Amino acid sequence: MTIFIFQKSQKLIKWFVFLYSRKTNLLFFYRWIFFVLQFLMSEAGASGGCSPDGRDKYLQQLAQNHDSMFCVEPLKWCPHLEGSVKPVPDNGLDTSHPCVTCGDTTENWVCLTCYKVFCSRYVNEHMVEHNKAEQDHHLTLSYADMSIWCYDCGQYLDNPILYPARDAACKHKFKE
Repeated sequence: MTIFIFQKSQKLIKWFVFLYSRKTNLLFFYRWIFFVLQFLMSEAGASGGCSPDGRDKYLQQLAQNHDSMFCVEPLKWCPHLEGSVKPVPDNGLDTSHPCVTCGDTTENWVCLTCYKVFCSRYVNEHMVEHNKAEQDHHLTLSYADMSIWCYDCGQYLDNPILYPARDAACKHKFKE
């Protein structure tokens, strides 16, 4: 039975890579991951491969009791969405662009109001400084993991208003 699960896992990983490379809808992608986890756990349970400490049962209950599939639950809406997010520039987004202040390229964020690129709070905090200096520049997009953060709410966001910016960044980063 272990070989059967391994073969199924290989097929699922190929689908995983395909869906991840498409970057069409992250919510769909995360739900799909949990579907895969549920499938693998049910296969393991059917073959007597349940973990003795009950972790698989716990994960199954978690997956069944939640509507979304994020590790950190992003807000679906915040008051800064309206008016803060400007249209993506015609030339798109360059995810390799360095921080405009220090030139660092390791972990940068783009402001979704002015589309300037600054480094993260874990590098030199230039995006944090930008948010403090510029009124109404609340929302930023991470070039590292494509997450979107609202500085005023202190939360991650997932809302269709943000998808054009995230999709433009994904298009450049993943050469789509």
